[in-house]
Amino acid sequence: MKKKLLFISSITLILFFLLNLIYLKFNNDEIKKLLPNNVKLFLKKTIFIVPYLKKDLESSKLLTEKQIAYTNLLKNELIKIQQSRGIVNEKIFPDTQFNKFNYSEIQVEGILSKKGYKRDGETVSPFYIETFQNNLLIVSKDLKIYYSKIDKILNNNLDQKILPVKISKQKIELTDILIIKNFLYIAIHNKNKKCNNLTVLRAKINFDKLVFEDFFESGSKGNCDVDAIAGKIQPYTHENKDGLLIMTRNEEDKNYFLNDQYGSKLEYKFSTLIFIDFKNRQKTVFASGFRNPQGLLVTSDDYIISTEHGPRGGDEINRIQYGKNYGWPMASYGENYYKSLDENYDHEYLKSHKEFGFEEPIYSFVPSIGITEIIEINENFSKKWGKTFLIASLRAGSLFRIIFDDQYYKVISMEQIRVRKRIRDIKYDKNSKTIFLAMENKKGILYVRYMDDILIF
Repeated sequence: MKKKLLFISSITLILFFLLNLIYLKFNNDEIKKLLPNNVKLFLKKTIFIVPYLKKDLESSKLLTEKQIAYTNLLKNELIKIQQSRGIVNEKIFPDTQFNKFNYSEIQVEGILSKKGYKRDGETVSPFYIETFQNNLLIVSKDLKIYYSKIDKILNNNLDQKILPVKISKQKIELTDILIIKNFLYIAIHNKNKKCNNLTVLRAKINFDKLVFEDFFESGSKGNCDVDAIAGKIQPYTHENKDGLLIMTRNEEDKNYFLNDQYGSKLEYKFSTLIFIDFKNRQKTVFASGFRNPQGLLVTSDDYIISTEHGPRGGDEINRIQYGKNYGWPMASYGENYYKSLDENYDHEYLKSHKEFGFEEPIYSFVPSIGITEIIEINENFSKKWGKTFLIASLRAGSLFRIIFDDQYYKVISMEQIRVRKRIRDIKYDKNSKTIFLAMENKKGILYVRYMDDILIF
């Protein structure tokens, strides 16, 4: 019986291979035409399975080759477009080179300041943000304060509530906010004083009413109708004294009035970093030679980093040290706005800082990006990023992810993340691993970007 089965199996296999060989060799189309489609399909998947699989494999290979060729064609066209726009290899928001983010865009109501701010042909409403416990504070330039629970924001529900404020100052322009322990510090520019004034107020945080008291005040009586510059604040310990670092417009004019970007009037943009200790509130000049600082940060390893608006070109990142001068208005890698393109004019500013006794910037953006705030992101945010820094910008409408060397003398890596919105302020909430962006337009836009570990690639 076994021999009989073996004989039948052998004959069947021989016939199977002979039939497939004949099919492959002769491929008789006339016979195929006589067979119904269902019979042909049955034969292909049973008796003539070998030629059927071969043909299917060849078809798949041909299709794959066409797909690869088409993909390469699209890739080459994309590279041409990227090259024409100067964005080769850049990812499109919300992707970055190493991470992909979830994000939400939430409209902030009622944040528009009484004064209409015009920037690049549109009305904008600058505002600032800060985190406190599980709340996000949202503060307009004219000191309207709102707050919302962070967990509700992450569920796309901005539970926006107004926080009443008691303040003696009128006609003010806010330049920064900062929370230290249970106190909210605000830096303001008082329009009822000369333009080189700065006032820092503070209030103990409660959600019934904020009652502000003076912490530090500079400037004399007068009137100022120009926009505020500088006014950034950060906590710091100097010579074993705890206090505040404050970027303020320099109190001594020293005739540092320069032509504005249109050459139509003189403007004063010259700032100094001072230190005020909490105990006796005495002022110490810490560093000088800044133009219009828009960001100030004391890093986790106690270095001081600032970001600063330059003239045409020349936005800077600076590593600030006590007693140093950073060159403005003598040295800048930018140039005067209205005559910088005229070949008949020499450089208006020195093109070396070090050669003339000033401190070189860590980095200078040419062209300018409209640089604003800088924050530090810890290692817990992303395994791919590790410890990193984010710099926001207005005109460039981007975030810049920065990696410094270990002593902040050099930018090792910089990635531009194009958001296509003006970013006035930026904060990182460690508890929820969330980056909050304060976007300015007619009503103010709050972007919420948080990382979803599932989406990392």
